[in-house]
Amino acid sequence: MGTPTFYGSSQSPMGLLSSKKQLFEQILEANGVTDEKQLEEARAKSEKEIGLIKREFSTGRFAVLKEFKDLMIKNYTANTPIVEINTGFSKFSIHMNKFKTVGFRNVVTESFNGTKYVHSFTKKPILVPDYARMKLFWCTCLIHHTDSDLIEYNLVANNHLWALDIYDAVLCLPNDAMTFKATARDRLKYYNKHRYAIINNYRLSIGATSVKSDIMYMNMMKLVKDAGDVPFETTLMK
Repeated sequence: MGTPTFYGSSQSPMGLLSSKKQLFEQILEANGVTDEKQLEEARAKSEKEIGLIKREFSTGRFAVLKEFKDLMIKNYTANTPIVEINTGFSKFSIHMNKFKTVGFRNVVTESFNGTKYVHSFTKKPILVPDYARMKLFWCTCLIHHTDSDLIEYNLVANNHLWALDIYDAVLCLPNDAMTFKATARDRLKYYNKHRYAIINNYRLSIGATSVKSDIMYMNMMKLVKDAGDVPFETTLMK
């Protein structure tokens, strides 16, 4: 339930589970829960757990993540086919890959059937960037890019060693593992040290610079417990 919320879903935990109510009942029956009293107890337990999740999303540990998601999605205004992103530690371009149909155009195709030329008429959709759908991407863009930067930085810094990147992990020789882990630890320290600049550079890139955006940013920061210079450990690296 948390993943859809953090990836841009506007549905509440209750709404997400309600849409799966029939599946929930089928799972209970498949596990031998058929007695009406047992079903009621299972429903009551699930509702209690949903209440706990709702509390975590509103005032608990997940609240700051939800606020971060809303800050990015609701204030994104860079409605252009290509968006130039600057995080402070890297620069890259995002090309829109979400489109919507706004009409159709006629396409004439000419072919030869062996004796004569034949013309066929079809309709081809006219596509334009769908910025409303694309805005859901901006929350995870920064998170996933930081993941990839951590690995890329590690490989470049240790390019004298053999290694392969696997998403957010590094495959290396056992004797070199601590070297890669130490590099990752130091890079994480860099992200933490420059965390405010990274977020604000990113906000500037996606056009989240309005007064409303500033207010939401300040409200989000009220939920952040500043841990200062976090003592990252080498065990964080896979």
